[in-house]
Amino acid sequence: MQTKDLEAILFEFSPAPMNAVQIHGFFCGVLCAPGDPEPMVWAEELLRADAEREVPEHAFRSEEGLKRILYGIMESYNEIAEVITTEEFRPPFRVEQPNADDRYQASRWAEAFWRGFVIGDGDRFVQEDEDVRQAMIIPLIIRDPKDALSEIEFEEEPSAGEITEFVTQQLGQLPQVVRLVASHARARHLQDFQQRRGGNGHTDGADGHGRGDGG
Repeated sequence: MQTKDLEAILFEFSPAPMNAVQIHGFFCGVLCAPGDPEPMVWAEELLRADAEREVPEHAFRSEEGLKRILYGIMESYNEIAEVITTEEFRPPFRVEQPNADDRYQASRWAEAFWRGFVIGDGDRFVQEDEDVRQAMIIPLIIRDPKDALSEIEFEEEPSAGEITEFVTQQLGQLPQVVRLVASHARARHLQDFQQRRGGNGHTDGADGHGRGDGG
């Protein structure tokens, strides 16, 4: 199921769910973290484009509606999981020669990416893996370049054009960054899975949410 199809389903249950670009970013964030949040947690996030919004009270009252949401979630998630660590992975906007709309969509994608990353225990991952910590600077910049650049001392404030050029450079690195972090997350997830099983021989590394080897 394409993320646009899932977006259409979500609109039946919420006036302001994540759009297709945000859904893609959110699932990438979950896949780039080592945690294993339940799909119901994902559903609550996907039903609100803005993290500060409340989940609509009626959203989960219908069992049939809930099944449709969860089915759509797993279909879309698994499609992204299959390619996220491969050369086939591409975000749903141009990363080479992006225009203003691409940069805007990228910022929305990155904001949703961080939401998925955090609920998947990404904060701990960043602290424990130096490669991940360095790589995650890229989506942080894309999410809010002005905020990210405010942490750097400049002799002169960068111009709007310089900020745009800087963001364009980061976008060009995004697919590689996502593939790297997702690969590290998959390895950590397998390690944690094996430890939980206590070495009893059940070490196939596949979990119930389709986080396989990606080919």
